[in-house]
Amino acid sequence: MGERMRMRGKKQRGEKQRGEKQAAVRTLRIESIAAGGAGVAHVEGRVVFVARTAPGDVVEAAVEAGSGATLRGRLVTVVEAGPERVEPACAHFEACGGADLMHLSAAGQRGRTGRS
Repeated sequence: MGERMRMRGKKQRGEKQRGEKQAAVRTLRIESIAAGGAGVAHVEGRVVFVARTAPGDVVEAAVEAGSGATLRGRLVTVVEAGPERVEPACAHFEACGGADLMHLSAAGQRGRTGRS
């Protein structure tokens, strides 16, 4: 039975499960930041959370299909940067994920964390 044989019912990296829908790329305007640091947008009456976005950003995001009132989006590209977006100070920001608000200006970060 070789090493390449996959286990029954298990998904290999990059494969879709039977019935799994592909994410649709949508253009979204980020309205605000949620408590966890993700940007909040709306599409077809549903809330979409997109990490690493800032209020006022216009982004393209891969929005995953879902059945509830909320959806998750994966940032594809920033089409137009909002006024609070800045270049992150850390070169590892994209890979690390340790600083959810580093792409926001200092004033934008203070406004989101409740600190003055």
